[in-house]
Amino acid sequence: MKTGSPKYQKIHAWLKKIYGKADRCENENCTLDNPKRFEWTKLHEFEYDFKRENFTRLCKSCHVNYDMTDEWKNNIGNSHRNPSKETRQKIAIAKIGDKNPSYGQPSWNSGKKIGANSKGHNEKISSSMKGKKKPPRTLKHCKKISDARKGKNNPFYGKAHTKESRRKMRKAKQIAEQVKNELKC
Repeated sequence: MKTGSPKYQKIHAWLKKIYGKADRCENENCTLDNPKRFEWTKLHEFEYDFKRENFTRLCKSCHVNYDMTDEWKNNIGNSHRNPSKETRQKIAIAKIGDKNPSYGQPSWNSGKKIGANSKGHNEKISSSMKGKKKPPRTLKHCKKISDARKGKNNPFYGKAHTKESRRKMRKAKQIAEQVKNELKC
C-alpha cells in the first residue's frame, strides 16, 4: 500500500488516536542509544488493517532497516535516487518552456525584500543607535568567548589553508608591512 493512499492515512490516524504517537522503539536489537524519531510500522506478515497486532513501534533507523528487503533494494529503492542519464534528459525536455509547471508564474521571491535593508530603514537604525556605545567586554566575557572557540569547537579545526590562500595572506602581510614602514618615515 502506498504511503499517501487514503486507507494508509486512515489507519495511521487511527493508530495515533487510539494508541498515541509512537514514542519508543520495540526492536530488541536497536543499536541507537537515544533515537529522536519513532514511527508506527506494519509488520510484513500482516495486511494493512485496523488491528494493533499488525503494527509495531520502531525508531526511524530500525524502520528503514526493517523495510529494506532485497526486492525493495533491487526494484524500487534505487530507481528514484539515481535515474539514468536518459531519464534525466527526458525529464528536462518534458519541462521546457510552457510545459514547465512554473512557466508564466511569478518567481518565489517576487515582491519580497531580499538582501540589505532599504536606505530609509538603515537611516532609522543608524539614528536610533547614535550616542549609544556598547559596554566594553569584561575579561570574563572575553575568556568565555575564547573557550567556546577552542579545539574542536573552532570552525577551522582540522583544516588547513591551501597553498593559494597562504600565498595571498603572505602577499597581504607584505603590503601591510610596506604601508606601515612608509607611514613611519
